[in-house]
Amino acid sequence: MNKLKSVFIISIMLVSMFFVLNTVYGQAYPRIQWDFYDSDITSFRYHQPTLADIDKDGKMEVIHAEENDDIVFCLETDGALKWKTTFIADVYESTVKVADVDGDGWLDVVYGDEDGDYENSIVCISGQTGAFKWSSGNSGSDMDSIPSIGDINNDGIVEVLATNDDYILFCIDGRNGNELWRYDDRSVGNGMVAPVLVDVDGDGQLEIIVIGQDNYDEIVCIETNGSEKWHFTGSKDYGAIYVTPTVADFDGDGRPEIVFSNEYGIIYMVEHDGKEKWVNDDILSIYVGIYPAYQNVVSGDLDNDRDIEIVVPAYYGLMVFDHRGNLLWQKNDGLSGNDEVGLGYSYVTLCDINNDNKVEILYNNYNTGKIEARDYLGNLLWAWKPDDYDFECDSVSVADIDNDGILEMVVGNYYNSKVYCVEVGPVNRNYPVWTTHSFDNYNTGFYNKGTVRIVKSLPIDRFLNILEEARCKKHPGAEGCEAI
Repeated sequence: MNKLKSVFIISIMLVSMFFVLNTVYGQAYPRIQWDFYDSDITSFRYHQPTLADIDKDGKMEVIHAEENDDIVFCLETDGALKWKTTFIADVYESTVKVADVDGDGWLDVVYGDEDGDYENSIVCISGQTGAFKWSSGNSGSDMDSIPSIGDINNDGIVEVLATNDDYILFCIDGRNGNELWRYDDRSVGNGMVAPVLVDVDGDGQLEIIVIGQDNYDEIVCIETNGSEKWHFTGSKDYGAIYVTPTVADFDGDGRPEIVFSNEYGIIYMVEHDGKEKWVNDDILSIYVGIYPAYQNVVSGDLDNDRDIEIVVPAYYGLMVFDHRGNLLWQKNDGLSGNDEVGLGYSYVTLCDINNDNKVEILYNNYNTGKIEARDYLGNLLWAWKPDDYDFECDSVSVADIDNDGILEMVVGNYYNSKVYCVEVGPVNRNYPVWTTHSFDNYNTGFYNKGTVRIVKSLPIDRFLNILEEARCKKHPGAEGCEAI
């Protein structure tokens, strides 16, 4: 009897702890912190806001774009308008990225322009004021891809990379917008898809991974000087690719692998040297036509088991795989109830939003018109929308923008033309936030929380040295630390 009573008490305590973690001052998450409306800013689809501290005040601002009135704008932490562009900024399928690209110590906003005042080009504007800085010049076709940003050759100069609708990859000098090189040997890229920057060969420089358009199931790896390193065509030879791949060291061998899906949901993992590691086409026997297109494949250790899982969003569904290519679970729009899922043309976000040391999956469910959060097993945690206004194809970013210990989710609503800042749960300081498309400015899609897998690839002597350095940093006067 006493044992049964103890079990009951422990169960009540666990339920209470869960409630506390998901509730503050009696209000359960998610809950609206603020919403923003401006009659000049009227349409939010196909984009994702970027969260960044652009004015160095210690808090994050919201930088976003809308499609109808061709405006890029910035909101203060409390939702007040900080600035909006005074020129036509046609960010139709691209998404804004934020980085100090010209080296002046202040963050800039970079995007691809379709038919605006600087049409068919990459555009850079001031993060502080929204003033125009530079344009890469008319490329001859819509610059609809999402930019990637990084110093790819370690020369101290930041490069910006994007593709246009003629399937050409451009490398742009971040200081002034000058074209450094272009790759057009093969047709690469697509609208709403980003190049991915990653050091595939361990030489300290970043290669560029882009989807190919000349063959089915094709990706291309390009060197920092614009020459082709390798290209890959999948063994199934089955469909086109319209997604941003994800890159990570999935198998712990010290080198990154690339994972992507074709339009039918066939998933590939490709080695760093362009060889096929595995392929999975299980979805074809479950739900034909799930259609991963104009989304981002992402990855992370969802269940805290030190292995990396892969999340594949699709127009008509959502799939999760383990690092060996096994399908763990899937949802699609042919199912009913909580399992009815389709992302339309929107992106997926990963974050621990309830402080349980597991990673949740957040996305815009096109079928229900709600923003949804699922746990690593696929269980629906919540589904949210404001009043009767559905969401359509705008994506969410998550961070504690006001430093109050609570994570905020920021997303735009197509039907009522508002931007919402919504509290979703307590901050877990051991887990990163997701502030931009595909997690970072390299667009790796890898939710990197510093798993042991990174350490596994180190030689054992280097691993022991790291432990010793950490000990001496904590106890500088300890024995044996004098020489370190």
